[in-house]
Amino acid sequence: MKDDFFGPPSTVGAPPRQDSAPPRATSYDPPRATSYDAPRPPHEAPARGTARPRASFDPKLALRIATGLWIAVTAIQFVVWLAIAIIGGDLLDPWWLYTTVPTGALLGGAWMMFGRRDGSATSGREAR
Repeated sequence: MKDDFFGPPSTVGAPPRQDSAPPRATSYDPPRATSYDAPRPPHEAPARGTARPRASFDPKLALRIATGLWIAVTAIQFVVWLAIAIIGGDLLDPWWLYTTVPTGALLGGAWMMFGRRDGSATSGREAR
């Protein structure tokens, strides 16, 4: 039994024997320059006293986007509620108000704080 296990391999289903090294790939093209071989320009530091331009945040644009999204979601909820009410036959519970009213109140407060034309906040009264 030991001799059969450690004996010479059978030729049926066995991989071919490799008596010599595999052939080497040869190329006659010279090596090409790649992006990391290219010379880099010297790093130039910004002049002293100059600041990098900062991206500005526009709160009115953010409020416009949030308000448009709020109106779209409210309209979708209302249409779904109306379809359910027409199919079901009763208008008992306007569930779309549970998300519309609090979100509208938050957006209204944000518009009062950040939506002024001159960019200043308001305390509810106009300064005289």
